[in-house]
Amino acid sequence: NEIDLWSQLKFNTKSLDISSIDFENKEEFLTDEKKQVKLAINELKSLINQRFDINKSEQQIVNDRLDYLIDATKRLNKYDWKSLVVSTLISVSIALSFDTEKGKLLFELFLSRTTQR
Repeated sequence: NEIDLWSQLKFNTKSLDISSIDFENKEEFLTDEKKQVKLAINELKSLINQRFDINKSEQQIVNDRLDYLIDATKRLNKYDWKSLVVSTLISVSIALSFDTEKGKLLFELFLSRTTQR
């Protein structure tokens, strides 16, 4: 009963849509939800690299912090993970010295990965 993420990715459907995950729920992530989060975060890394003029060391900062979010799905419940997302995105914005507009764009990129298309 697992989701076929490869076919969804191939046909650009909801594989990267994590809006179906209830982040108000204090339960652990299901295996499929962890996979969906990982795909969405990896796509976010790519989008950040495309949309912002960042160098290799800044890209490494982004990757490290977003990888931490992926790993956190293994130890945090959904509700606590949602709080970590907010602090991580703020941390990335500060580390990259984003102005208010770029910070807003970063949050919008994340939201576009987490809401239905």
